Amino acid sequence: MTNNISTLLVVILLVFSITTTNAQLNLSYVGNLTYSANLNDIWGYTDDNGNEYAIVGLTNGVSVVDISTPSNPVQVGFAPGAGSLWRDIKVWDKYAYITTDVGMDGLMIIDLSNLPNGITHTLYRPELTVPSGTDTLNRAHNIWIDENGVAYLSGSNVGNRGVLFFDVATTPGSPVFLGAEDNEYAHDCFARGDTLYTADIYGGYFSVYDISDKTNPIFLSSQTTPSLFTHNLWLSDNSQYLFTTDEKPDAYVGAYDVADPNNIIELDRYRPDSTLGQGVIPHNVHVWNDYLIVSYYTDGCIIVDAARPHNLIEVGNFDTYFPPSAGFQGAWGAYPYFPSGLIAVSDMGGGLFILQPNYVRACYLEGTVTDASNGAPIFNANIEIMGTLSNQTTDFSGDYATGYATAGTYTIRYSAAGYAEKIETVTLSNGVLTIKDVQLQPLQAFVLTGDVTEFGTGTGLDSVRIHIANNTFEYDTITDANGNFSLPNFYPGDYSIAVGKWGYQLEASPSQTIPLNSSGLNYTLLKGYVDDFTMDLGWRATGTATTGNWERAEPTGILANGMILATPDGDIDTDYGTECYVTGYGGADLGNNDVDNGEVILTSPVFDITTYNDPYVVYHYWFFNTGGSSAPNDALEIKLLSQGQETIIEKISQSVSGWRTSQIRISDYITPANDVQIVFTTSDLPSSGHIVEAAVDGFEVFDSTSVNTYSVVDDAFSWAVAPNPTQAQFVIAYQMNAPFQNLEFRIYNALGQLVETLSSNAIKGEIVTGDQLPTGVYFVQMIADGRQLGQIKVIKQ
Repeated sequence: MTNNISTLLVVILLVFSITTTNAQLNLSYVGNLTYSANLNDIWGYTDDNGNEYAIVGLTNGVSVVDISTPSNPVQVGFAPGAGSLWRDIKVWDKYAYITTDVGMDGLMIIDLSNLPNGITHTLYRPELTVPSGTDTLNRAHNIWIDENGVAYLSGSNVGNRGVLFFDVATTPGSPVFLGAEDNEYAHDCFARGDTLYTADIYGGYFSVYDISDKTNPIFLSSQTTPSLFTHNLWLSDNSQYLFTTDEKPDAYVGAYDVADPNNIIELDRYRPDSTLGQGVIPHNVHVWNDYLIVSYYTDGCIIVDAARPHNLIEVGNFDTYFPPSAGFQGAWGAYPYFPSGLIAVSDMGGGLFILQPNYVRACYLEGTVTDASNGAPIFNANIEIMGTLSNQTTDFSGDYATGYATAGTYTIRYSAAGYAEKIETVTLSNGVLTIKDVQLQPLQAFVLTGDVTEFGTGTGLDSVRIHIANNTFEYDTITDANGNFSLPNFYPGDYSIAVGKWGYQLEASPSQTIPLNSSGLNYTLLKGYVDDFTMDLGWRATGTATTGNWERAEPTGILANGMILATPDGDIDTDYGTECYVTGYGGADLGNNDVDNGEVILTSPVFDITTYNDPYVVYHYWFFNTGGSSAPNDALEIKLLSQGQETIIEKISQSVSGWRTSQIRISDYITPANDVQIVFTTSDLPSSGHIVEAAVDGFEVFDSTSVNTYSVVDDAFSWAVAPNPTQAQFVIAYQMNAPFQNLEFRIYNALGQLVETLSSNAIKGEIVTGDQLPTGVYFVQMIADGRQLGQIKVIKQ
């Protein structure tokens, strides 16, 4: 069943896994078997001689694979079946029982007793009577077999599609119907002893039943799960804890104390930090020795330490799916119960993977965070293990539980709104609980004031937006008619600051210390139509499409066809912030979030270019178009709107997975006026089904002939560029009047490409450059310790 590219696929996968962050931890590759059909569920079987077999569900049947030599798995049997995406497999004695959710296979039963010398199979299709009616068993979605040899079929075609009970122990290979839980559709189930747990996926909860009498199940209770789409569940070895998955993007594995069915308590939630926000979907969870073995679709196989079920910590992972993506691809199931300890993973497209786990306990860090002034617990305090992705918060009692897979000495940052953050150094060891109680000192709030004026005139600017934020606090305000602003209840600390207004250049700082009772903040803005979308400066999103409208957001790259970025994985590199305008933002389900059934329109505020001698507009764009029932024929149109007329200045029809830049001379299309707007429009007409995504960033209007040679001067620095325009070199002269560590001058061309970086450690100096640059428009940025102090446009003639 292997194909001739299997070796190449495995090599690519291994290289990718080894070189990708958090792609391989305590799980190592052993072997792989690829198929011409896609895979679904997986289970295992060990014969009387200790030979181990993987039983692999395919869309066209069931494959039995000898993994006694795990580096070279070999198919030794195949049972054809109805074509179906879904199969589920369990084993009792020497028989495998397989459900199929399409067709008329009923319950497939495979006799494994003759392995490795082949298999035989039969189809079991009895007529069954349940409380809601009588029907022939044609199909079912899932199967579980408990420790007593009772099989439980979930989501069959019989009755209300609950759970059917069969005895498969008394006469192996010949099931005997016992009864049914017939309340509602059950997607999956788990039973032990006299208790049944059902995954009621469409209700978004699991239910608990007393099944001591299989002819009369008694409902006990139910419990909702985090994303309200309860897909599967598994009981801990001691039967006290239940773990669930919700088959939704960015959903959790949930942990619950079910010792008392009438008082079920949610204990913790886990999801992988490395792909958080990317729409990765959990599928199935199994429990082995207080570890959770989770098939997490495009994240592969993940091992979570659940020995402390209120503190779930990832301790192993191996990504079977290449490349990074989201959606219903990758690892369907993971079977961890072989005596050898191997884990068999069924990857839908990549085939059967044999993995060797290294089971290690996590390093546990737990404690309580309280107010140093009164001992009161602090709710929602943040605990960050620096240098890792681990980030947890306290509950209402101030308690927290976190940890990490790898032992070592770590810096822990504790922070909470209204408190000074605290840094602690902690040594963590595998399998060891470290208790760290922390007291945070409350901060004293004050009223922060400031003003914003126009460069060159000193006039106060009204309606300027100010955004001040750090990990704990976030403040937004606007200036009054005189350019003043005030923020009550402001706490001292280090903040990022952005100050902006349409018609002016953004003033921003990634890090600025604002002390208690600061004397005030003062900002000066330079005139100019420049917008990198760090702030909302008044662009308007409209349109007729049912999905995929423009949003100002930090984009997350989403793959099309599993290989190519359909949306940006970040904004352009040459601006301050991380936001851009992007269509279809809001999920990793590309087909349901792109532009569909109409057009989406992004319109700028008005800009006046009557004072410009030769105005140009520069913008960066992304346009991606693929798929559908016909050849992709959509486009991104860019128009100028003025004097009531729309003029197309560019039409992008070529689909490219990347940022591109355009520089347009405005007078080639319209007469400069005081009411100009730029409009970005794309669409996907109904029934075409194309994938359409677009993005816009780095908008600017500049005058190619009128450039001011100016010096920016304030209490911290002054600088100038001359001569400007120049036919040869130019001189950057500067003086710093405040302490700094790193000073850079970055030179960008009109397309936003960085062409030169110049560094200096002197507090005062002159830098000569430019003679090597071709003619054109350039922008010189002055950067001190990561903060952009100013930008000067230079013309090279």
